[in-house]
Amino acid sequence: MKKDREQFPFGEALLAYFRDPDHSLPHDRAQWEETRNPYYVWEAIKTCGEHKREFPDWVRDYLIACAKRMLSPESARSKDYRTVLPSILGFPHAKRGPGHPLQPRGNEESDDYMCLAHAFSIEIQKTERPADALGNALNSTSARWGERLQDKDDKTLKTNIAKYYGMKRVPRTADEWRRIIYLWHVVTFGPLLKDLSEK
Repeated sequence: MKKDREQFPFGEALLAYFRDPDHSLPHDRAQWEETRNPYYVWEAIKTCGEHKREFPDWVRDYLIACAKRMLSPESARSKDYRTVLPSILGFPHAKRGPGHPLQPRGNEESDDYMCLAHAFSIEIQKTERPADALGNALNSTSARWGERLQDKDDKTLKTNIAKYYGMKRVPRTADEWRRIIYLWHVVTFGPLLKDLSEK
């Protein structure tokens, strides 16, 4: 039987961090500039709409470019909307291979492992046995995604957690896990960690 999910101050602060448009909008802009995937612009549009904010200049520039492409003679001559609309919205030409432009962070399984990785990062602080940390992380998850991982073996779970944190191999000791995960959090969430340490 699963125990009730614990509430972790860092986890709550992390969620609040990404719900704040002052943090999420710069992140979306950085992703847009790096990948040129319009998904991130539309994510920013959604955020601005929900928080009743004016569009940043970079979002406005994107929308103007979309309008120009939509009103162009080339688009008007197209007889296949399925072909022209992705181009109007700024999506790159489809390429064969894995990945989907509307799932830039991966599919539901990717989300599952992301959540598990963060739960594991909390549990590994409490024990010297990575296997115990993994079991506790699974037990502390919500039913929505925890159950989808219950049939995975420990090796698969650890491999995907390590992959999430950018590791090329699975650490053997709790100390090694903690060191690499800490460095990942410093690089990824440095400003948030600084704010928390000052409170």
